Amino acid sequence: QKVVDDSLAAKDASDKISKIQDGFQNEINKKGKELEKRDKDLQAQKNILSSDALQQKSQQFVTELKQFKSDISDKRKKLDKAYLQAIEKIQIEVLEIISDIAKEEKIDLVLPKSQSLYYGKNVKDISDKTLKKLNKKISKVELKVE
Repeated sequence: QKVVDDSLAAKDASDKISKIQDGFQNEINKKGKELEKRDKDLQAQKNILSSDALQQKSQQFVTELKQFKSDISDKRKKLDKAYLQAIEKIQIEVLEIISDIAKEEKIDLVLPKSQSLYYGKNVKDISDKTLKKLNKKISKVELKVE
């Protein structure tokens, strides 16, 4: 996992997600201010509008607010999905690189450091080598936000 996290491609994906989130947050802020203004306007019209008209406008507002919250949730899910797909691509590359290194160096068993319980004379850490090869192979990753 550390190899993936430290890779240029993962950092690229993270940077792209951050930029998209910033734009998304600006959209949320803008729409939120519009909704706040509409709510204040609606409150100001309480004494002016008939109860039916007020109820209708209130229902419209609530419906629009629910849709806004739903849109936010959908966009966040899509961003999360895009990021996970990018990381998955990187992980696949890491596995291929580890397999190649294991063949080259005649390593029979490769374990993540977090699962290593035993250290012997012939234990090798191939993390740095894997990271270097990964960074050479892919430094950027495409994000598909649907």
